[in-house]
Amino acid sequence: MSTENKASPFKVSIRLISGNNSLLAKADVIGKTMNINGFSVMANKKDGAPWVAEPSMKSGSGYVKIVEITDKATKEAITKSVLDAYKKAVEERTDSNDNDEPAF
Repeated sequence: MSTENKASPFKVSIRLISGNNSLLAKADVIGKTMNINGFSVMANKKDGAPWVAEPSMKSGSGYVKIVEITDKATKEAITKSVLDAYKKAVEERTDSNDNDEPAF
C-alpha cells in the first residue's frame, strides 16, 4: 500500500505484518533526492506504541544499521510520515474488515 501525505515531502509504501508481536510493518520511503527501503514499524515492548526503526540487518546476536539518518529534522519527518502511513493502513484494514461481514 502506498500513501502520500500532502504535508510531507515523502511518499511511503507500507506493508502490514501479521502474526509478529513486535514487527508491525515494513516501509519504504521515497523522497525527492533519495529512496530508502526497509524501515520497520515496531511495537514498544512496554506499551505497544508503534515506533520506527531505520533499516538494519542482523549481525551476531544484534542488529547493525544499514542507514543512519543523522539530520534530526529529516529523521523526524521520515518517522512522522512512516507512522502516519502505518496508522492509515491499519485504519483502512479495519474498515475493510468491517465491510467484509455478511449483511443479514
